[in-house]
Amino acid sequence: MQARGVSARRDAELEAVLATELRGAVVADRVAEPGALGAGGNITGMIELYQAEWCPFSHEVRQRLTELGVPFVARPVEPDPHERDAMEAAVGERTIPALVLEDGTIVAGDTEEILEALDRLYPETQFTKAHHERRVEARMFE
Repeated sequence: MQARGVSARRDAELEAVLATELRGAVVADRVAEPGALGAGGNITGMIELYQAEWCPFSHEVRQRLTELGVPFVARPVEPDPHERDAMEAAVGERTIPALVLEDGTIVAGDTEEILEALDRLYPETQFTKAHHERRVEARMFE
């Protein structure tokens, strides 16, 4: 599994990029203030998922986060990887999905590795099975 912390040098760059993105953004049930970044470079206490709605790999990760009842911030990215400068500044990657855990650890590059990391870190809830069953039902409408 690829996991790396955000370097101290990049923290300042990341904070500047994200502070601009976060100004006035609603995060969970609070409004994020510029500079409200955790030590690892993400929003304090929230997982961040760099993703796109059209990406089937991002979809898999969002589904599992929902099944596990894990709150997260979805960070939409530009359609073309060569345009993802802000994402690269934040996580060192241009490919999606990329997950930033609460402690700043980045898991990226392989959807299966991301899903395995989520399963190791978060236990299933009483609603996990029901969410999974609903996903199967929803496929009939695709």
